Amino acid sequence: MTNTYVVTGAAGFIGWHLANKLATIDGNNVTVIDDFSNGAADSAFKALIARDNVSFVELDLANDDIPEGVIRNNCTVFHLAAINGTANFYNKPYDVFRAAIFPTDKLIKECVRTSSKLVQASTSETYAGAVSKFNWTVPTGEDVPLCIEDPTNVRWSYGGGKIGSEIAIHAARQQIGLDAVIIRYHNVYGPRMGIHHVVPDFINRALDGVLELYGHEDTRSFIYIDDAVTGTICAAENIDKDKDKDKVTINIGSDTELKIRVLGETIAKLMEVDGEIELHDSPAGSVPRRCADVSYLKSLGWSETVSFEDGLKETITWYAENKL
Repeated sequence: MTNTYVVTGAAGFIGWHLANKLATIDGNNVTVIDDFSNGAADSAFKALIARDNVSFVELDLANDDIPEGVIRNNCTVFHLAAINGTANFYNKPYDVFRAAIFPTDKLIKECVRTSSKLVQASTSETYAGAVSKFNWTVPTGEDVPLCIEDPTNVRWSYGGGKIGSEIAIHAARQQIGLDAVIIRYHNVYGPRMGIHHVVPDFINRALDGVLELYGHEDTRSFIYIDDAVTGTICAAENIDKDKDKDKVTINIGSDTELKIRVLGETIAKLMEVDGEIELHDSPAGSVPRRCADVSYLKSLGWSETVSFEDGLKETITWYAENKL
């Protein structure tokens, strides 16, 4: 039996790892989409699209129509394309917002037309305000209210766009029969994730002998990319057309909460870098606490298999060999 998949944002971090995993499974055909606005056409991506069962479509989903035939009948579409990274939220917030909203609308229509399933990537940023302003429970489940603390702060261009996409998924399921699931990623880390995130940023600085950390008192839960990919596939395999089903949204993350300071100390220890870490406050709008309740994902048979230290070792090794 042949399984057909489409992965948008496949030149990016999670998208590349997901597409690469799907492509290694016998019987899978994978179409990957990207416009390189945020991903990289590096050797790893070129190796991916060189596989016999992988085809590549260069496409700007925010601005261009989806050509007929890109999404085939009865396939599964993993929509991971986005403009992420905190610097982008501030430097080009309208581009970030458009990249979250318009592709989702186009993919919804195509998936309904082709009777395909849509796996919509979202983020813990969607509910950040509910935790910081209303003291919502941490670890946080999927039933949390979605809240933007300050819509005038363009940091929320990404989170706000993802809220809009989540609402679109629910509306399309109810009105036009979309078959879909929403996955909320929580601090995924690993090789090939760029440098605009706390884990690779700290590693990259430490490789230059600089120990500098922002938001040291904040907490996060970190999940290694391999476990995030298996969680994503698990969620896709459990899409249910029942419009009354309450678990349309599934958290992808770890339920182990730790301080950013502990993250820095652990990386420094694993890298055997001596010296005191220079600690800085969080950027404006940063959420003090974040940790995922992943009990529903676990009930589907998923489990975390890569320990925090083992995942960091793999990540450190990759960045040491691929200095950015």
